Amino acid sequence: EREREESVCVCVASLFSSPKTCDQFSKMFEELEHLEVRQLVERVRRNDPLITQLDFAWKSLNKRRAWELARALQENTVLEKLLLHFNKIGSEGAMALAETLKANATITVLSLSDNNIGSAGTVALADVLRVNSTLTTIDLNDNNIGTAG
Repeated sequence: EREREESVCVCVASLFSSPKTCDQFSKMFEELEHLEVRQLVERVRRNDPLITQLDFAWKSLNKRRAWELARALQENTVLEKLLLHFNKIGSEGAMALAETLKANATITVLSLSDNNIGSAGTVALADVLRVNSTLTTIDLNDNNIGTAG
């Protein structure tokens, strides 16, 4: 908790330390956003009972962050809704999440639209539905799925 507070303070202080360009502001806000994502993923891993819905839409998540989230979900028994639309998870990130979701008994809603998961990621998620009866809604719109998916 202390590390988070220090990181936020440094980032906010740097906003006022000297004139900034739009690119510098954008980079600083991106750093704050990534810090927020890391903290929430850690709370998911710790099975925080207050986190039953996680909205990471538009957070620039990539396959690495998807892998981290997948690992955190392995220990989670309270998250019910996972919103990951409009990110950059890709097929590898979708496959990591799919592997975890096979054993997950709490998530009922998963949104992965606009993540470029392709056919491979879609097939992995379809396999989840064969073994996971809890997951009732998956949004896969706009993912370059193709005919194989």
